[in-house]
Amino acid sequence: MKLELFVALRYLKARRKQAVVSVVTAISILGVMAGVAALIIALSLNSGFQSEYEEKILSVTSHVNVMGPGGRAVDDFKGLAIQLSALDSVTSVNPVVYGQALLQSNGREEPAVLKGIVSDPEVVDSVVPDLVEGSLAGFEPVEGQFPPVILGKELADALVVSEGEMIRAIGL
Repeated sequence: MKLELFVALRYLKARRKQAVVSVVTAISILGVMAGVAALIIALSLNSGFQSEYEEKILSVTSHVNVMGPGGRAVDDFKGLAIQLSALDSVTSVNPVVYGQALLQSNGREEPAVLKGIVSDPEVVDSVVPDLVEGSLAGFEPVEGQFPPVILGKELADALVVSEGEMIRAIGL
């Protein structure tokens, strides 16, 4: 018999005078088991949520954002795009404009961060991989009309809008 098992069994088996010690030991062991089980479950859930969160974030945003000095726009985008495209690990380079705005529709207002992209179908497909409603067919801007917008589900629900409805963006 191993020494560890011998010591454990000796302290778990109580004599008549030490029956209370055996009950307290059993309760302590069960408490430690429950605590370790809860910790393992919490860490497993956290790990699962973290990987799901990373996947969702990386599916709709670029891995690298290049900005000019002070967070301003890049002066020579075409030259920089040629240099970046020459790198082996770069798959695509696209210009993007970010801005904060207040969106209004149906008497409701919601703050939002707008991301302006090139209306190339390949770029739009890569930025919006999973559409819940609508399609990207005819997404190109038409002269004399307002540019098309893609909203997230929660934002569309908050503004009570669906495909084809007009929204107003203030503060661009």
